[in-house]
Amino acid sequence: MMKNILWLACCSIILFSACDKRMATADNPPDPAGPVKPGTPPIPDKQVTAGVQGLVTDENNDPVTGAQVICAGTTAVTDKYGVFQLTEINMKEAAAVVTVKKNGYFNGVRTFKVTGAGKLQFIQVQLLPKSVAGQFDAATGGNITAPNGQFSFMPKQVLDADNKPYTGKVSLLYAAINPESADFADKMPGDLRAVNDRNELVGLQSFGMMALELQGANGEKLHLDGVNAVNFRMMIPASLKSAA
Repeated sequence: MMKNILWLACCSIILFSACDKRMATADNPPDPAGPVKPGTPPIPDKQVTAGVQGLVTDENNDPVTGAQVICAGTTAVTDKYGVFQLTEINMKEAAAVVTVKKNGYFNGVRTFKVTGAGKLQFIQVQLLPKSVAGQFDAATGGNITAPNGQFSFMPKQVLDADNKPYTGKVSLLYAAINPESADFADKMPGDLRAVNDRNELVGLQSFGMMALELQGANGEKLHLDGVNAVNFRMMIPASLKSAA
C-alpha cells in the first residue's frame, strides 16, 4: 500500500465494525446533519460557550504534568495529576478541538461534539512519545524500517524551516497507534467522523495510524518538499486483515 507521507498516516475505510462508543462508527453513527446544500459542509459552524476539563496521560497511563492544553485560543496547563480545566470557551459546537503539547511527545489532538451551552465536557488524551525509528542522509535519501512499517525517502526531498534543501542526517520520529488497543480512543487524533462523496457525515474504522515527524541533527524540525512522494508500507493487525 503506497501513500504520500504526512505527519499522520492513517489507514481507514468506510466499512465498519465495533469500536469505542465515544467515537462515531457505523455501530455508533454521527448525528444526522439533515439536508445539506451542495457544497456546504455537513458539520455546522455554530459556536457555543462551554467548558472542557480532562486528563492527560503518557504511554504508561501515568499523569503528565506541565502539558500545555489549547482550545479555541485559550490555554491551560496540566497539574501534578495530569488534570486541566478550561471554562467559558467559545468553541465550535459540532467539532470542538483540544490540542495538547509536551516536549518529547507528539501533539495530542482531540475533536469532540459539545453537549450543550454552559456544560462542562470531559476528555482524556494519552500522549505518544517521539521515538527514533531510524536515520537517513538527506542528500541521498534512504530506507527506514519501523516496528510496523517501512519508509523510502528520495534524495533531496527534505527541507529546513527556510524551505531550503536540508543537508545532513535526518531522523524519523515515530509512534504507532494500534486500533485494537483498549485506549485507542485516547491516543488517536481527532475522531472517526468523515464526510463522504455525498456530503454526508459517516463514521470510519481505522486499520492503524502512525504519528511521524522529521528532525534534523540538532533537533530542528524538518519537512518534505511537497512534490516528491515518500512511499511507505504499514502492517495491519492480523485480526483486521480480513476486513481491510
